[in-house]
Amino acid sequence: MRKDFNKYPDLTGQAALTKKEFISKRSISLKESWETRYWLELLVKSKYLSDYKKIFQIQKDIESIISMLTKIIKSSQNNLQFFIYHLSSLYADRAKP
Repeated sequence: MRKDFNKYPDLTGQAALTKKEFISKRSISLKESWETRYWLELLVKSKYLSDYKKIFQIQKDIESIISMLTKIIKSSQNNLQFFIYHLSSLYADRAKP
């Protein structure tokens, strides 16, 4: 992926108010990436696009985005489960007489 990709602010992540919303927004982005990959494949199969060097680079970029989003979602879900587990055990300890 191009190096300049990371210089743009992540506005959707900043707008997330909770961890669940953060995961939800990333999941939507992942679905949009899958859809982009699908449409690109259709354009290639229909021979509407013919610059295969650019197409290959775009496909690599899409796969990188999908991979990053998948890792972000999985680690966020794991962190959320970890947080919920420890939070519930904390309250359980407080409830003991």
